[in-house]
Formats: sequence, C-alpha cells, structure tokens
Amino acid sequence: AATPLDGNSGFGSWDNVPHPPTAVWARAGTVLQLAIANETGGEFQNSAAHPYHLHGFSMQPVAIYTANLQTNLFNYPYNEFVDTMDILPGQALVFRVKLED
Repeated sequence: AATPLDGNSGFGSWDNVPHPPTAVWARAGTVLQLAIANETGGEFQNSAAHPYHLHGFSMQPVAIYTANLQTNLFNYPYNEFVDTMDILPGQALVFRVKLED
C-alpha cells in the first residue's frame, strides 16, 4: 500500500515531511523499480492527467497499470529514459530510476 504525500505536508521544507511507516532506504548506484498512481477519476469530476517528474533524476518507464496495480495495460517496448510522464486518472506508472551520487 502506498502512503500519499501532500505537496505541502512538510510545510515548505522537505526535511520536515514525515517518513512513511514503510520507508525503505537505498544506496547510491542502486536501480529501483517504483510505481506512482493517479487515483483520481470516477468519483472525482475534475480528474485530469498528472505530469509526474522526479527532481534531479531521469526515469525509465516500464509499464502502465490500473491505479491499484492489479491489471497491466501497457508495457514499454524500449529502454528510453524520460524526465516527465503524464499519468492518466485511474492509472499507475511503473518505472525504474538509478540513484546516482
């Protein structure tokens, strides 16, 4: 289960954002495979695609799933790195990122 983080949950300082109870630490040089979900849609009238990006990292898209990660909708057939991806309402992006020092 994911822990939703509000963009202002640290009151302007990332250092003050509480770590989720399932926080996992990784070392520089590690390749992580993660998923981010846009859980808007259906119950929300103003749902929209959300442009997702990581600050300071490019990511390699792997697949698109339903937001609950139960159904695979699309697999990326190439190993391209991108800076921003639009995530549609009710969908999740599975991606890889290499943590470099």
